[in-house]
Amino acid sequence: MEWLETLRETSIPLPSLTHGEIPGDISTEINFQGRSVGIVGLNSAWLQLCDGDYKERLHVDPRQLMAVTSGAPDEWCSNHDFNLLVTHHPQEWLHPSSLSSWRSEIYIPSRFDSHLFGHMHESNSTSISEGGAVRRRHMQGASLFGLEFIERKGLERIHGYSIYELENLGPSRKIKHWPRKSHRTNAGHFKLIQNPEFDCNDDGYAEEEYKPCSETTPSRTKAPEGSTILLKPELQKEALRPPTKNPA
Repeated sequence: MEWLETLRETSIPLPSLTHGEIPGDISTEINFQGRSVGIVGLNSAWLQLCDGDYKERLHVDPRQLMAVTSGAPDEWCSNHDFNLLVTHHPQEWLHPSSLSSWRSEIYIPSRFDSHLFGHMHESNSTSISEGGAVRRRHMQGASLFGLEFIERKGLERIHGYSIYELENLGPSRKIKHWPRKSHRTNAGHFKLIQNPEFDCNDDGYAEEEYKPCSETTPSRTKAPEGSTILLKPELQKEALRPPTKNPA
């Protein structure tokens, strides 16, 4: 991809990437101070072919994950101290049948430390345990640059960024989160401040300590037999249906 090649010409250090079957699918490993972080990025937008409302119409296939982890995602994740899953869209934008396989085959509770995503033009984070299982974390990032307003939706985008710190404490893990938001001052200029919508401590960050699962829940996903991803009939129908226009 041209933009990746352009990045290689800059001074920004880039990790080695494993590419998947769909453009944008990647995996990589970052090693720092004796710790390793595994990152899996999956393309959630490949069915969004034009403008319109695609909520509950998108698909991320388990074979996308398998293709960037050599057909063994649990083994791949076990080689790292932390593992992060990255998409553009939140899971709520997946078709209901795709959301089911996302939860059972891709983001099972014990596989990734967090799911990072954007698209919604705001910042948020959730940490939820269901039925006593290991918590799933979803961390939504704001836009650092871009349009101030989304005209067709009448929404004002927030701008900002987040910094995360991952800490291995031996029997437990800790995630620290510094959320920052662009704020217009009384003088009329913008300044990046601590996002007041987050319950941060006096040092300006929120944190969560948790225990990693000692045994990864086995996945039923099989290694792909070829590169073709065949959609279920209901997803084929959704992919071919003209998108709903957003209200003016």
